[in-house]
Amino acid sequence: MLTAKSSVVLMARLQARKVRLTKKKDRIAQLKIHPELLTEDDLEMLVDSQPRECRWLFIEQPEIKRRYQEYRDTPEQTTADLITFVRRAWPHARIGKTFQDNWHQHVFSRVIGRMSDREIMRALFSVPPGTGKSLWHGVFKPAWRWAIDPTERLAYFSYSDVVPGQTRDALSTLLHSSWYQRRWGHRFQIEKDGKEWITNSRGGWRFGQGVGGGGTGAHPDWLDIDDANKGRDANSQAKLKDVIKWFSNTVASRGAGNDCRITCTAQRIATNDLIGRILGEHLGMVVEEQQEEIEGLDDYTWHNVCLPMRFRHNHRYRYPLDPRTTDGELLWPERFDLKKVARMEREMSLSGEPNVQAQMDQDPMSSQSTLFENIDGMWIKPEDLPPKLSQCRAVRSWDRAGTENGGDWTVGVLIVQSGDRRYVLDVVRIQKEPTSRDNLIERVALQDRKRFEFYRVVNERMMGPDGKQVHTNLFITLQRHGIECVAQDPTKEKSIRARGVAASIKYGQTRFVDGKPWREAVWDELRLFPNGANDDIVDSLAHGYNALNEWETKV
Repeated sequence: MLTAKSSVVLMARLQARKVRLTKKKDRIAQLKIHPELLTEDDLEMLVDSQPRECRWLFIEQPEIKRRYQEYRDTPEQTTADLITFVRRAWPHARIGKTFQDNWHQHVFSRVIGRMSDREIMRALFSVPPGTGKSLWHGVFKPAWRWAIDPTERLAYFSYSDVVPGQTRDALSTLLHSSWYQRRWGHRFQIEKDGKEWITNSRGGWRFGQGVGGGGTGAHPDWLDIDDANKGRDANSQAKLKDVIKWFSNTVASRGAGNDCRITCTAQRIATNDLIGRILGEHLGMVVEEQQEEIEGLDDYTWHNVCLPMRFRHNHRYRYPLDPRTTDGELLWPERFDLKKVARMEREMSLSGEPNVQAQMDQDPMSSQSTLFENIDGMWIKPEDLPPKLSQCRAVRSWDRAGTENGGDWTVGVLIVQSGDRRYVLDVVRIQKEPTSRDNLIERVALQDRKRFEFYRVVNERMMGPDGKQVHTNLFITLQRHGIECVAQDPTKEKSIRARGVAASIKYGQTRFVDGKPWREAVWDELRLFPNGANDDIVDSLAHGYNALNEWETKV
């Protein structure tokens, strides 16, 4: 005897089955009359149906039968390549939108397929936002790989736990779907389906966490880094450096030792973001153009798939298999036309995203702020300097850091004013701990004081009691030698603070002595500011320039 509760459950299931059968019967009857209404969901329904249910439909509509036979492929055909798998699996991940095919997805599929065959072991994917990169790497690739080899282990990282969590949910939905289970459910079972880990009965797993997480210690076969930094991190050197340290100390070493395939996927934000570091942009390197045939690259060469929103034939990272030929041609015009791209850029800018153009066109070195212009023309030979500079106003401005042989630089820029022009005569750039640093600042001040009749030291005074005390200590030290030390407070954002000296350089009013050992460092930092690896020279330069403006002494 069934209990009352069991009877209710049984009746509900029977009623639901009756409804499904009625809907199926009505839909098949409709397709007999209107075959043009056939959808992929209908094909899935027919695959699940008994042959007798479809017999008369196939007799009366042979075109539907042909499409059904083409669609009713084997699991092996579905996994032949990733693009085929994505096209079939898309509706079963319940993403909430229909699949839209575009050529860039075939590029994704081709490169990931070559990585599966171990022809490529390292790949960079720099693409604009909204092109599906997170879904491909975080959802469909793990499901595809487990359909082929359920023993594979995949680790997935992003700038926070949010993206791994979202892709985990969609992946779990796909793995548990009846579509996936009918085809590959006999090969493995899901044993754990948690917040960070999904594991299966064959030893395979998928781990997802924010950058800096511990999944690399579990020795993955695939390691995917998807947007290691969010867009706003472009203005935070500390956050950019944290990612580099994590990658260098954890990912790179484990990946090499474990023969792990690694992908870094992102829209570009700065020359010293993770992809920029791998490519050497932070050093101002000129990257050689990719060869036309990219089949023969060394296994561990980083394969750079750069697909900007707008095509540019002279793009430094132009991908050889990009089919576009006309400058300005869009990546995915069916989804992002010119109007939508312009609106996206405007909204990103309004929300505070920095360097939006770099995020869209994947080349921070060509999308630099134009703050510092004419830097190639700002140099002057020592013999062309005006006479009697020793009788002019001179300041040595310091931007101080406190890490020995690492981290930010302590920089001291010597600027002299002669008439209405200013000349940068020297740049000291060191990485010392605080005591050694301050001793050097004292020694440099004594040497400068011997050269210039009117001389001041300018020190960036950090906010808070500690910053004030550090400045006071330096002030007292230099006062004993009769050297004036003035404070500059960092009250403005770096780019705003540097506008005055940038304009002066642009119009030739501030010149730099050429032929000095610090020339390359100055040229690189000004050229890449604010997206380069360092901004200490710019900070020191801006403080010195602004301090000269505030110096009221008449000479």
